Amino acid sequence: MGGLRNVLSGFHRHSPRPHGSTPLATVSRRTACLGAQATRTRKCGHRVARPLRGRRGRATRRSASQGLARDDRGALVTEVSRADGLRVTNPTAALEMLTGGLGARVGRSGNDALRSMHAGAMSCTLRDLGRSREASPFAAESVELATSHHGPESSMTLNCGSLYAVLLADVGRVREGRAELERVLATQTRILGAEHPKSRHTKAALDALKNA
Repeated sequence: MGGLRNVLSGFHRHSPRPHGSTPLATVSRRTACLGAQATRTRKCGHRVARPLRGRRGRATRRSASQGLARDDRGALVTEVSRADGLRVTNPTAALEMLTGGLGARVGRSGNDALRSMHAGAMSCTLRDLGRSREASPFAAESVELATSHHGPESSMTLNCGSLYAVLLADVGRVREGRAELERVLATQTRILGAEHPKSRHTKAALDALKNA
């Protein structure tokens, strides 16, 4: 089983991150623009009217609120990424970050990409701590959320599926892990080709599972 663990270890080196997430600086600029638009006033002679109201004003204020929500999600992405980087040297501290108020805020965000990222980081961190049985449900959740947000054939979803297969093998559910890797490999081969490094890596892991 030690050889199998070595073959599979590359799958969980980095937990999934949302593809194409917006940089924080860009989000902040958008938020500032939306805020300025929401408080635009109309001059009437020497008098300055109150901020725009009515239908247009309400729509603009909604846009400003949504901009702040995007900014908050960007901050959460940064925090989860920081915890995921920390787990390489200090998984215990990383777990404390992920399970504290950060986890609750991610859950309240309602963003499947962010929640998938958090679940992936949780599963990787718990596995690093030798707690694969606790990590497995988080990996399953990351697959479900990534599929919902990115689609079943995205690289994010396939990475989550590979991680889930690793954890299934860790806890003795080798047959289920093999089935998950077969699904991932079939999709990778169809989209990337059999000679792509990701496809070859998945095939090597699958061969190791078959011989386990």
